[in-house]
Amino acid sequence: MQFIGLIIVMALMGFLAKKKGFNPWLWIFAAGFLGLIILLFMPSAIAEGIDEAVKEKRRKTGNKVGAIFTVISVILVIGSIVLFVVVASHVGTH
Repeated sequence: MQFIGLIIVMALMGFLAKKKGFNPWLWIFAAGFLGLIILLFMPSAIAEGIDEAVKEKRRKTGNKVGAIFTVISVILVIGSIVLFVVVASHVGTH
């Protein structure tokens, strides 16, 4: 059930990132619910009534934040897997 919830959150994050003018691939793995909350509060890069320079700055900032959270998430997942493998290998030898 958690896996399905995670897939739903990832899809929602990609959709919202695209809708706000950000690269969805930089947000799809961005820290689950924490990333979703941050994305919800990020200002849109395609909002009406703002000039192109502001739109570009917002787009770059949004993509940078999404990329940072994605990298952190991937590092944590890989670290968790490595830790699990190390612990599991030691449990089997004692």
